[in-house]
Amino acid sequence: MKKLKQKRAELIDKASAIAAKAEEGGRELTSEEADSINATMEEVNALTGEIESAQKSVNAVTSLNAAKAALETAEPVRSLPVGDVAVLGDVHDLREDDPTGGFKSLGEYAEAIYHAAIPTTKIVDERLTIGAAITGMGQKEGSIGGFGVPDQHANTIWMGLQEGGDSLLSQTDNFTVEGDILDFPAVNETSRADGSRWGGVRAFWLAEGDQATDSNPTLRKVVLEPQQLIVKTTVTNKLLKNNTVALDQFITRAAISEIDFMTGDAIINGTGVGQPLGILNSGAEVQVARAGGNAVATADIDKMRARLHPRAVRGAGWKINQEVLPEIASLEDGNGNALLRANRSLEGPEIMTLKGLPVEVIEYAAALGTTGDIILASMKGYTTGTRGGIDASMSIHLRFDFLESVFLWVFEVDGKPWLQQPITPFKGNDTLSHFVTLT
Repeated sequence: MKKLKQKRAELIDKASAIAAKAEEGGRELTSEEADSINATMEEVNALTGEIESAQKSVNAVTSLNAAKAALETAEPVRSLPVGDVAVLGDVHDLREDDPTGGFKSLGEYAEAIYHAAIPTTKIVDERLTIGAAITGMGQKEGSIGGFGVPDQHANTIWMGLQEGGDSLLSQTDNFTVEGDILDFPAVNETSRADGSRWGGVRAFWLAEGDQATDSNPTLRKVVLEPQQLIVKTTVTNKLLKNNTVALDQFITRAAISEIDFMTGDAIINGTGVGQPLGILNSGAEVQVARAGGNAVATADIDKMRARLHPRAVRGAGWKINQEVLPEIASLEDGNGNALLRANRSLEGPEIMTLKGLPVEVIEYAAALGTTGDIILASMKGYTTGTRGGIDASMSIHLRFDFLESVFLWVFEVDGKPWLQQPITPFKGNDTLSHFVTLT
């Protein structure tokens, strides 16, 4: 990664030197110099993507090593008959000392729940009874209402969602909601024309003796009210009893995948009713009509890039359906050069760029030839609010007659674009936005 950063710095210096040369000569950039700077910055953008991917790999390894170290130093499991721990009174909540509740994994925790709930051989692991684990309807008899999953294991799922490299939620402008709703005052600006900037602020050139004209900014509210997203997973008691490792892997991966999928789909396609308001239904996106002929043409890409707000370019990228790849792979500029470029290094995955901006394939993009099959987006133009992490619980009674136990995971999130509608530019007629789609 050090070599990648060094190479990126050298490219930036190269582009800066070209610009400085023109500035020193008191002239504009020549066409060749401008092309050279643009080509160099495309390489810089590609290297930045590789560096970010490499850093994520380093972070993942660091987290894994820390988890292994924690397992190696964990204390052995201790179990006591239920009669010995039925009445304990007020005790210190050990979650303050150990958020995992003393359990090495979600599977180990589920196994303890399983044995605690069997009437004939009821053995309660003391970690379930002395405040080391969250309880459901009753502190002394967790099985009557279900035990809650210990904090740390619930947070493992939350961190997996948040840190996922392709998670749309992690790319948004995210805030934590502590109450019922979170509202922001936002500038009521729909145009950059004189008298409209900042919702009504205007400056005037004042001649001597003239009176200044009043102007005032106007504001609006952006309200986030997290909606509940629920994952319900049933697991056979046989699996709880015999295979805690497989259980841990299965439940964790399933919950991460489904929560991530539904959240990402809502960010793109959500109706705003009982779920986030998606980009494609928000009215904040600019829609560009297809040039005709192919599903995606070079002219379409050029027009889409021209409608991205200049202040949204940093961090912007293309979100596409898998079917769009062959289309854009065949596109060329006026000189016969491919628009799609791919860079691969030994330290990271392949990074594709289109017009200098990264390309990401997502499942939530529409089918080829329909609105939303390719989206040019700056995801920081989309705000999300999440209430806490994952609220997790378990019950053996809901599916008792099927010999199954039920895990329930609740995630609360809301989101919408910062803009209510595209922005009219100061000069020109074509509106601009954080989001541009092809129709």
